[in-house]
Parts: sequence; structure tokens; C-alpha cells
Amino acid sequence: MLSRPWPESLPGRLPDTAAAASVGALILYLGVMLCGLYPSWLAARVKPAEALHHES
Repeated sequence: MLSRPWPESLPGRLPDTAAAASVGALILYLGVMLCGLYPSWLAARVKPAEALHHES
């Protein structure tokens, strides 16, 4: 009989899975933000005239 998609020994595991997925998504989002902010911070420190002067 297909009454429950998970074993009987694990009652109520679905909310824990949703919470874990939410925490994982938050950590992933923060990591992506850091990986984007660091290069943009470095680029913002370069003066446009200097960047064009050193361009080959």
C-alpha cells in the first residue's frame, strides 16, 4: 500500500527536510553574494584612466 512516501520509522521528516533545504539555500545565496561582491569591490577601486592606460 502506498500511503506514505517515506518509511514509518521516520515520522514527520518532511518539515525537517524543508528547513534543511531553506538553510542550504541561504548558505548558497550568501556564498554567491560574497563571490560577486569581492570582484566588484576590487573593480570599483580602479580608476578608469589607469585601467585604460595599462590596457594592451
